Amino acid sequence: MRKCRAARHFKGIKVFQHHRKGEKGWKEFDAIEDEGLLDEEGGYKGIPRRCYLLAFIVGFFVLFTFFALILWGASRNQKPIVTVKSWLLYASRPINLSYDVSTITSSVFSGIIRITVLPEPKFEAVLDRFSSCYPISGDAVFTKPFCLEYKWDKRGWGDLLMLAHPLHLHLLWSTDCSVTILGDFKYNSIDGELVGVVGDSWVLKSDHIAVTWHSIRGVKEESYSVIIEALVKDVDALNSSTISTTSSYFYGKLIARAARFALIAEEVCYPEVIPGIRQFLKDMIEPWMDGTFGANGFLYDPKWGGIVTKQGSLDPGADFGFGIYNDHHYHLGYFIYGIAVLAKIDAAWGRKYRPQVYVAMNFAIPVVPSGKTRQQVAPVHFGMRIIL
Repeated sequence: MRKCRAARHFKGIKVFQHHRKGEKGWKEFDAIEDEGLLDEEGGYKGIPRRCYLLAFIVGFFVLFTFFALILWGASRNQKPIVTVKSWLLYASRPINLSYDVSTITSSVFSGIIRITVLPEPKFEAVLDRFSSCYPISGDAVFTKPFCLEYKWDKRGWGDLLMLAHPLHLHLLWSTDCSVTILGDFKYNSIDGELVGVVGDSWVLKSDHIAVTWHSIRGVKEESYSVIIEALVKDVDALNSSTISTTSSYFYGKLIARAARFALIAEEVCYPEVIPGIRQFLKDMIEPWMDGTFGANGFLYDPKWGGIVTKQGSLDPGADFGFGIYNDHHYHLGYFIYGIAVLAKIDAAWGRKYRPQVYVAMNFAIPVVPSGKTRQQVAPVHFGMRIIL
């Protein structure tokens, strides 16, 4: 590709701003009067007029000096800050450019144009080498556990040069041998240094983190007493009858919070509080499973084959847009977490509400068996009517 070079100068002048602080008035208060106390002072004596005159003169000179400093600072010649950047323009066909200080124009052109900033002169050879290959689209592919593959559809010839974020780079160093990392080819960005990577397919493999009921590293036994003391206090405050929210989001957070108490109790070997937590979770979750909550609830939407809330079906802004399928992983995630813990400490309850729980989990499983529709494979909704 043919290349053109241009340099732009950006000038900026520092501006000093002064903000005058607001003056606060005298605070009013009720006078304290004590019989005989003021009389002993021999009467109130006012401030002499000469003091008023002196205060006026002093204040005038202070304000005059203040505004004089402002005008002096504004009138000073500031040294401009000049930033020079070099840009490279690559064109697939010959192109004639005309430019002035603010615009670049050309004759009619049909082809591919690529423009890049040149951070350092030594990078020009690298940019020239990979200028003929460019991406037109990309995909994120999840086919292997704990792996994310970026694939780009490219055009032109040669290898594709892209820039990797620091996190990408960390995962690429040890996993993907199909790419070449140009460690010295760097661009600065607000997210950190972006490093050049040659290749049209990146495989990012993250470390496997086990999903467990309790903390991975455990809790030190010497901390048990402090945790138990706080746990007892929090569990004693659980009372489903005082819950006023009807939002699926905030209601779900309360459920997940109580479920966490149960797991903490197991980890610090203090099962005495679990019965109270179990009852609280039942009182909170069952109305949503049975469809008896009244003010809100989960509904099955046969049009889109998913779950919405009662409030969300009537108002697109209710429940943070749950009715238009926004943030389902938050709302239902809290409920599913609480349900999982309750089923762990009460297996009979889990078996009873298994169908409803599978409906809630279905939102995260978009795969529908061949020959069937989502409406056919979705179980009955949460004890409430199907919305039409």
